[in-house]
Amino acid sequence: MTKTLPSSYSLLNITQGGYRGPRQPIRWSLIVGCLLSCLMSTSSEAFMQTSMACSAATNASLNVPSSTSLHVSQPLDKTMHTTTTVEEEALSADKNDHHEPPRKVLQLNRVLSEDASTIPKGIAIILNSNARGVSADMVKAIQEQASQYGEHMRVYATSTYEEAQQAVSELASSGSGKNPPPQIIVPIGGDGSLTTMIQLWYKTGTKLPFIGYLPMGTGNALGTVIGCNPRRRIRKKKRLQAIQKVLAQLFEIAQTMEKEQAMGDTNHDQVDIVDVPLMHVTTTTTTAPDNNNDKKNKIGELTNVKQQVYCFFAGLGIDSLMLQDYKELQDWSSKSRFWKDKFASVWGYTVALFTRTLPKCVAHQSHLVSLEVTTKEPALWVDHRRGDVVRSIRLHNDNGNGSDESSSTLLYKGQAGIVAASTTPFYGGNLKLFPFARLSENGCQVRIGRIHPLMGIVNIPQIFSGAYRNSEMGCLDFIGTQFTVDIHADEGHPVQHSGESMGLAQKVELQVLKEPVRFVTLLAPRLVCE
Repeated sequence: MTKTLPSSYSLLNITQGGYRGPRQPIRWSLIVGCLLSCLMSTSSEAFMQTSMACSAATNASLNVPSSTSLHVSQPLDKTMHTTTTVEEEALSADKNDHHEPPRKVLQLNRVLSEDASTIPKGIAIILNSNARGVSADMVKAIQEQASQYGEHMRVYATSTYEEAQQAVSELASSGSGKNPPPQIIVPIGGDGSLTTMIQLWYKTGTKLPFIGYLPMGTGNALGTVIGCNPRRRIRKKKRLQAIQKVLAQLFEIAQTMEKEQAMGDTNHDQVDIVDVPLMHVTTTTTTAPDNNNDKKNKIGELTNVKQQVYCFFAGLGIDSLMLQDYKELQDWSSKSRFWKDKFASVWGYTVALFTRTLPKCVAHQSHLVSLEVTTKEPALWVDHRRGDVVRSIRLHNDNGNGSDESSSTLLYKGQAGIVAASTTPFYGGNLKLFPFARLSENGCQVRIGRIHPLMGIVNIPQIFSGAYRNSEMGCLDFIGTQFTVDIHADEGHPVQHSGESMGLAQKVELQVLKEPVRFVTLLAPRLVCE
C-alpha cells in the first residue's frame, strides 16, 4: 500500500509539534547543504540516506529528542511514497490533522500491532447459488469485487450442503492458521441458507462472528429486520452495483470494528448491531417398527425419532400445509422454464394457497389439528380485548394429570389452524405475523390461530400489516422463552422452519437460546436531535 504525505505535513510542523524547549538559532547553511546533496543523489536509496543524515544533523542543531527522528526524516519531500500498515495510515492521518506529538503516534502503533494476528479481519461471503435472487452474473461480479480487496474479502460460491459445510469449516478454523478469522460473515441467499450456515457454524464449536445478511431468497423474513437488503425492483446492472455497494459498506464496517477491537473496545459503539435471538427446535415422531424387515424388535415396540434445528421461525398448521403445496407446485412447474420463474417467488405461495391449500382446508378442514401448548418458564399473554395489554401467566406446580412434567403450565388445549413461533416480526414476504416478537429482548412470540380460513382471507391486509386482533379468542398471542406443542394425531402433522419442511411430527419443543445472533445493519441510527 502506498501513501502520499499531505503538503501540510512539513518539517516545521513536526518540530513545532514534538519540541517544546527554548528556541535556538537554526544552522541554515547545514540544512541547505544537505538539501543540495539530496538533489544530486542518483538513486532513491541514496536519497533516503542523505535525507536521514540531513534530519539527524537538523535534530542535533535543534536538540530535538531522538524519538522524533523517524517522523522528521520522512516528509522532506511531500511527493515521497512510503509503505505503511492500515493502522499506521489511520493513526498518522488523524494525528497529523491535530498536530499531536509523534511520540504518541509511535506508542499507539505499537499497541495496535501487539495482537494483530488474533483480531478478526475483513468479511467472508457465502453465496447460495441455488437461491432465487442469486445469478451467475452476481457471483461473477462479487468475485471480481473481492479480488480488489485481497485476502480480507473472501468469497465462497456454494450449491450443495457439502460445499457450504466445507466453506464454514474453513472459515471457523482460520483463526488457528495463518489467516485471521473474518470479522463479519455475509450469507447471500434465503432464510434457509442463513439458518443452515448458522447450524454448520455451531457444529464447529467456535464462536459465531457478526453477520451481515443479504436476503436473496423467496420469503426473506429477516431481510427487513436486518436492513442490509439492496433494492430488488431495479434493473439488473444497477442491482449488481447496489449489491457491490452494500458489500463495500460492510467491509468498511469490518475495518472500523477491527480498529475498535485493537484499541480494546469490544462493544463496537460506532456500529449499529441488531441482536436477534435464535430458537432451538426439536421435533419428535413416534413410529412403530416394520416387523417384517426388523425381526429383532418386538411387536408393538415404538421408536422415537428426533430432529433438531436452529432457526428464527417455525410453525405447523395451514402454513406448513401451504409449504407442502408450494413444493408440489414447484415440482410441477420445473418442467417449464416460464412457469418455474413465475412460481419461484411470493406469487408461487399465493397460487399454492388459493388453488391447493385453501380448497382443502374449506372442504376437509385438513388444517385443523388437536394439540396442547404448555410452557415450563415464565410467559406473557397479550390480551387483545384490552388493547394488547400484556399479562403474566402464573406457573403451576402441578398440571393435574399426574405426569412427570409437573412443572408444565397449560396455555391452550383444543383445535387450531396454525401454531407458529418466531423471534422476528416477519414470516416472509413482508407478512408481519408476529408483531410482538421483539417486545421481549430474549424471547419469542407464539401465535395460535383459531379463525376460519375464509375469515383469514377477508382480513389479509390487517394480517400482513400486523394489525389484526381478535377479541373473541380467535387469535392467541404468547411471549416467552420455552414452549412445547403436543400434537394429538397418530401420524403427526407437517412442521416447517425457515420455509423448509421438517416432515411429520407429534411433538414440537421450542427453546430460545440465551446467546443471540448479532447482525450488522446499514440502517440509519436513531434520531436524537433534529
